[in-house]
Amino acid sequence: MKKLSSFVLDTLQIYFPWDDDLYTYLKNRGFASKLEFKALPLIYTDDCESTTRKHEIPRNYVIDPEKFNTTPEQLGWKRCNEKGKKYTIPAEKILLDAHINENYEIVFTVVPTSNNREQYHLEYSVMSAFGKGYANWCTFYFKKSEFESFMSEIGKIGIKPWEGIMKSGYESKQRQREEFNFVELPVREYCFNIGEFKLAEAYLRNSGYVQQIPGLFYDSRNLRHRELMEPFIKFGILTTGEQGFWQRPPQVVMKISQPKFITTGGRKRRVKGVIDENKRGNYFIVDASELISAWRKV
Repeated sequence: MKKLSSFVLDTLQIYFPWDDDLYTYLKNRGFASKLEFKALPLIYTDDCESTTRKHEIPRNYVIDPEKFNTTPEQLGWKRCNEKGKKYTIPAEKILLDAHINENYEIVFTVVPTSNNREQYHLEYSVMSAFGKGYANWCTFYFKKSEFESFMSEIGKIGIKPWEGIMKSGYESKQRQREEFNFVELPVREYCFNIGEFKLAEAYLRNSGYVQQIPGLFYDSRNLRHRELMEPFIKFGILTTGEQGFWQRPPQVVMKISQPKFITTGGRKRRVKGVIDENKRGNYFIVDASELISAWRKV
């Protein structure tokens, strides 16, 4: 594979607690055997220097560092006296590497650690009880200028845009979600493994979990996967200031969404990925020609 780019994401959010199968799998193997570790954490990053023009920002719902064998001071955090907030966290500059493979697919890979620091924090999901019904569960916010340069580099390779019709979609504004127009970008494959984030792995081990930590895996070539899921990427450009949220520079957004419901054991839910003990890393793959077509449309 050839490396094309390395992005410093504005924001990354991976809602592992929203997959019912993952929670059940981990719990049946020792997770949450200690009450104080009952919640499965989500991964959250914020390059607040880009999104808010501040070097650090107070945050809600942060999991105490003692639960994953460290201290706020070791992480560079400050204890916060602001109402409802426990820690002030400096800008997190998590990386997303982009490679192109021999099939002209773009492989986006999360790099959790850089500059000898874990570039994310763990949070509780206040919506975990409803998460299994949500479609969007993994979101990537790019700096628009960086993404424009990246697409320019892809254009130099000589790949032609896909000529098929791409569906458009719309998300209405809600209390914690911006209004968003998007194109449905197909996703070829993905894997998201909470154990690849060192702080989350330590949290799981402290909770009583001792076995291999599985990934949530999807392969569009696998019939069983397609019977369970119909994921795609909501791809678009987002502006927020006029919507009542804090003013951020324009961002390119990719939201991995899985809208298909299945019912098993009387439970209706959306599967986010197939449990696979052998799958490592946090990545997703799209076709380069389809990405070019989606970019032109947005």
